[in-house]
Amino acid sequence: MFEGHYALQLRNHGNFEGEAANTPAIGSDLGDYPEILVPERNFPTGRLNDFQRHKLRLWAIWNQPLGRFGALDIAPILRVNSGTAYSLAAAGVPLSDIQLARDPGYAQLPGGGEQTLFFGARGSETFPGYALLDLGFNYSVPVFRTLGPWVKLEVLNVTNNQKVIQFNTTVNPDPDSPLDENGLPTGYIKGASFGQPTANTHYPVWRPGFTGGRTVLVTAGIRF
Repeated sequence: MFEGHYALQLRNHGNFEGEAANTPAIGSDLGDYPEILVPERNFPTGRLNDFQRHKLRLWAIWNQPLGRFGALDIAPILRVNSGTAYSLAAAGVPLSDIQLARDPGYAQLPGGGEQTLFFGARGSETFPGYALLDLGFNYSVPVFRTLGPWVKLEVLNVTNNQKVIQFNTTVNPDPDSPLDENGLPTGYIKGASFGQPTANTHYPVWRPGFTGGRTVLVTAGIRF
C-alpha cells in the first residue's frame, strides 16, 4: 500500500500573532495609542509565523508473510516541510521624540515608553525547509489463534538530518541609519547570535517530545 498527501498554503496573513504555546490569548497595543504608534512599524501586516507554503507526506506499508514463522511489516514515511516565516523586529526600542511629541496626555505610555519595531513586512523572511525519512519494522509470530508475540523496530530520522531549520533572529536598530518620518531608524544590526541555533527545536523534530539526530526505538509485546 502506498499513500500520501500534499498541502499548499496560499495565504496566511495578519498583523498580530495572537497565540503562543500554552498561551491561547496574548494582549497587545494593536489599535491602541493611534497618535503615537505607527502600524507599519509596530504591527505591520504580513505572513504570520506559522505560514508554511508546502507540506508533503508519503508513506507505504509492505507486508511479507513468512508462513509458520509469522509476518514482517515494513513501513517507511517521508515528510517534507518548506520553511516557516519569521520577521525582522527589535523589542524594547524607546519611543522617538516625534512619537512622544504626539502624546495627547495618556496616563501611561505604550509599553512603558518602549515598542517593538519592525524592519519590513511581518514574516518577510523564511527559515530553511527540510525532509525527514522514518522506517518502521514490525515482526509478529502466531502462537495460538490470535495469541502471538511481536516486536517493533523504529528508525527515526534515518539519514541523520541535523540541518538547522530555525535560529536566533534578534536584531537591533542601527543608530546610524536614516530615520523615517516618525523619527524611527530604518536600518537594523543583526544580534551576536543571529542565524545561530539556540534551542533543540531549531533542528528537525521527528516526533513531539523528541529532538536530535537518528534514533532507534524498540518495543515488544504479546497480542491476545
